[in-house]
Amino acid sequence: MADLLRKTKSLYASTTNTFSTGTGVTITPNSVSGLPTDTEITLTFDRVDSTGAATPTAMERIIGTISGGNFVVRTSPSTGRGADGTSDAAHTSPVVEYIPNAKDSNDLIDAILVEHLQTGAHGNVTASTINVGTTVAFTGGSNEATLSANSAVLIPTQQAVKAYADSTRDPRTTTETSSATPTINTDNIDIHTITAQAEAITSMTTNLSGTPVNGQKLIIRIKDDGTARAITWGASFASRGATLPTTTVLGKYHHIGLIYNSTATIWDCVAAVVEA
Repeated sequence: MADLLRKTKSLYASTTNTFSTGTGVTITPNSVSGLPTDTEITLTFDRVDSTGAATPTAMERIIGTISGGNFVVRTSPSTGRGADGTSDAAHTSPVVEYIPNAKDSNDLIDAILVEHLQTGAHGNVTASTINVGTTVAFTGGSNEATLSANSAVLIPTQQAVKAYADSTRDPRTTTETSSATPTINTDNIDIHTITAQAEAITSMTTNLSGTPVNGQKLIIRIKDDGTARAITWGASFASRGATLPTTTVLGKYHHIGLIYNSTATIWDCVAAVVEA
């Protein structure tokens, strides 16, 4: 184990047995009370002697783990001896302490920077940096999608989630009696019905709003009031596969099927039918 994120212990001090250099030694502090056992910890040996006198030439910092009553020295991927610029040395009944140190702080920063920028913001997440060990689920309202363990990791965009939600719910409908510039908000509408158009439609674009996603569907249903009415669609619509009608047929319903084309930022007309 080699933890970059290591826990600490405030005001810890004890003594240990005598031990020599290398990672194969047994270090048994007289007390391990309060020391973390779920991460490594960096302990300082011989900073001071038993009388409290400083012994800077003897000091060594060692990274390891608490197991039972022992402090087990890290052996991989690098040795835990001589950490934080100190030297691997032999110690005779040393005082052992936890002292805040640069090694802990620097490893903490290195760990954070794996997925963060220097500003603290999250960095870009890629499939290679994500390990899916179990099924991952995300839920929005009544809609749910899952990723299975060991499957390709897909991070849905906000637009993809919105498109998925739109495809699995009941259509949202609105009704308008008559308008020269019908009001359609594609964030809230799937089917818009005009029931008795009593004047020419001068622009379907003027009062069109919303932030549609690529492939989003929209149906506009129009019926006049018994007199044929002209229809001008405007810049937000194009005939692609079907022709946008330019006039109603008196007393008949028109159904115009549209799909949003994000490349052209336009609603493509793919179907246009008149009531028989």
